[in-house]
Amino acid sequence: DRDETGVQTCALPIFRENFLPLDLYQEITQYSKNTLYHTPKTNNFSTHHWWQPEIVGDSFPVIIHRLPEETSFYSPVKKFIEDFSGLNADQIFLYYCTTFAYFPWHNDGKRDGAITIYLNDSWNDNWGGYYMFKETEYDIRAIIPKPNLAVLSTGSVWHSTTAVNKNAEIRRSLQVYLGRPKNAQ
Repeated sequence: DRDETGVQTCALPIFRENFLPLDLYQEITQYSKNTLYHTPKTNNFSTHHWWQPEIVGDSFPVIIHRLPEETSFYSPVKKFIEDFSGLNADQIFLYYCTTFAYFPWHNDGKRDGAITIYLNDSWNDNWGGYYMFKETEYDIRAIIPKPNLAVLSTGSVWHSTTAVNKNAEIRRSLQVYLGRPKNAQ
């Protein structure tokens, strides 16, 4: 698509501050800290290095924790996101972006969408880890990963992140991949 001046427009993400109800957000945030800094009941971790090379790039590791369905908040967060998006929450993960971790430019074309919810208690502007997206083929916007900020991207949104800087905290987020409802045609 092109706008009235002929510049190519791009699909845009949707942003929601204070996305999750506070009690649910706090429970997930505490779980993300405990899972990273204490021995979890299950060793359900991997890194993103098994993904396609163009999505890994030269990034340092992103630690991934598949959220077990038996966690107390799994069903409430799944329902909340499905009600918001109108899509199935197919997979739910915690992502831990370590120092110098980033995601190169890509879209989630094989998926109908994804929601990222940032979980750090605060984020310093100098720490990097920004979510970036193409507003047009020539304009790029960067979004600071604020606590409880949700970013909904459809499969056609071109996006990336900047690297998490050396003195930053590990950037924690809830990552939910979305698919069409089973009854959709």
